[in-house]
Amino acid sequence: MKKRIRKALPLAILTLVIAMMTISILPFAASATVTTTKKVTTTAKPTTTKATTTKATTTQPTTASYANEDGSITVHKYGIGKDFVPNADFIRTGGLIGNNVVIGTNDDGNVTLADLPLLENIPFMLERVTPQFDAQGRLTGYARDNSFTPIVRNTNISGVVYFGDLEQGLYRVSEQLNTVTKEIAPPTVVSVPLDNKGEWIYDIHIYPKNLIESPEIHKDVSYLGNQHDTFDKNEDVKWIITTSIPLDAATSKKYVITDDLMEVFRYKTGSLSVSYISAANSSKVTLTPGTHYTLAVNTNGKTAFPWQDSLTITLTAAGRAEIAKALPAGNTTDTFWLTTEFVTNLSVPDSALGQYLGTVLPNDATLEYTNSANVDYEIDSEKPEVHLAGITLRKVDAKTGAPLAGAEFKIYRSEANAKAGVNAIADPNDASKDWVVVTDSNGSAMFLGLSYGNEATASTPGGAHNAPNASTDYWLVETKAPANYNLIKGVFKVTANTVSHLAANSLTITNSKFDLPLTGGEGTLYFTLGGLVLIAAGCVLFFQKKKKVQA
Repeated sequence: MKKRIRKALPLAILTLVIAMMTISILPFAASATVTTTKKVTTTAKPTTTKATTTKATTTQPTTASYANEDGSITVHKYGIGKDFVPNADFIRTGGLIGNNVVIGTNDDGNVTLADLPLLENIPFMLERVTPQFDAQGRLTGYARDNSFTPIVRNTNISGVVYFGDLEQGLYRVSEQLNTVTKEIAPPTVVSVPLDNKGEWIYDIHIYPKNLIESPEIHKDVSYLGNQHDTFDKNEDVKWIITTSIPLDAATSKKYVITDDLMEVFRYKTGSLSVSYISAANSSKVTLTPGTHYTLAVNTNGKTAFPWQDSLTITLTAAGRAEIAKALPAGNTTDTFWLTTEFVTNLSVPDSALGQYLGTVLPNDATLEYTNSANVDYEIDSEKPEVHLAGITLRKVDAKTGAPLAGAEFKIYRSEANAKAGVNAIADPNDASKDWVVVTDSNGSAMFLGLSYGNEATASTPGGAHNAPNASTDYWLVETKAPANYNLIKGVFKVTANTVSHLAANSLTITNSKFDLPLTGGEGTLYFTLGGLVLIAAGCVLFFQKKKKVQA
């Protein structure tokens, strides 16, 4: 499954923060900047006024001018996907490095700070605190200063929240519970101003980073958890798409599932169903088309093979609010799912079918999701596979090996049915008739588009179709012989697998002509004499009977 995260807006330019020796850098899941218990005093202060940038000059201000300076704290909120793996530089610096410096990797490769999304609507609380010490003078924690009224603000569309006009002191910045981040970042304690090796910084920028909830998408064929199945030509194929329901689903901005079908599949009109399991009573809830979602089926103008059907399922605002009912109150650890099911038909003309036999027919889906913090996700599912095979046979003269045209055959799934002549496999192009193939002038005929290997069931998922030994046995019966040839009695066993459709692996069936006498040979003489004998015998019997009547 491939995931791509796109930022809704360009990132703000990273403001450089110089870490001083008394600043602790938390691990990547925590805030990037933390001050210790260093107290702000009015002795040996720098003598400049408040700096106009994030880094002050070193001109020494007077004690009086320093005492009147206010500061600010700006929070830049970053999100990190669960596939992110930080490198040593990121862990060492807490992410306080340039935008274009590699800080780790994810499923798509290297990650820089500029690649991380900034999160909107993340609440942060600002408190003024005082350090607490034990009898030995060791720091034990921080207590809220009740003379300062806590402030709670949300990050803006650029992932930034600003706290200004702050008097000198220690402040604690705490991320509050929200539906965007999987885990909230640990609190950060910041000193205003911040001492950086003799330079005083009044406008502090911090960069808390933590894990954000990434949506998921999976796709199966026939049954949940099944990635392989086998079908006959023109048989219906069921697809199942499961997508996670994020915690902020009700306030999310976009939830779209797209499925661009492979050219061998056609969407079966009316087969789509979208549902979730309610947290209230564990019952299945089916969404209402038009109210909760819209379905767009785009054929891309194709009216004949190869097809280009594309499905787009878009949840409306009402739909996003509806699926949030799958989320139990207070549960932030389990994952809950939206299930989308539909049916396609394996529709390929015989003339084009050969290229799809004994190979992989894959199909995946894509989820596009924009969360409440305006972070865009585009995630691809696995590619479940469909497989089908073919059988080639060749009819030849038993003595000369010459190809024989006009022989007809039916195909059966069991030997018993073949011998009884019942339940032949239906014609994939007309289910009301048995499937009959006729040998051509080369003596060849083909049954193309047969399932092979183990078909998937709910208890036995299919998975052997790619294996070299995956196979299924069928039985053939000749129903009409070529002109002047004997009809063969009995059945022929044939095995469908990944290569049984190839001419080199054809089943060869021989036929003999009728055993008729040859013109001008001894057979003709014997036949004639026999006829004369019968005629003579008839005449004798006739005259004997006539004499008896006259007497």
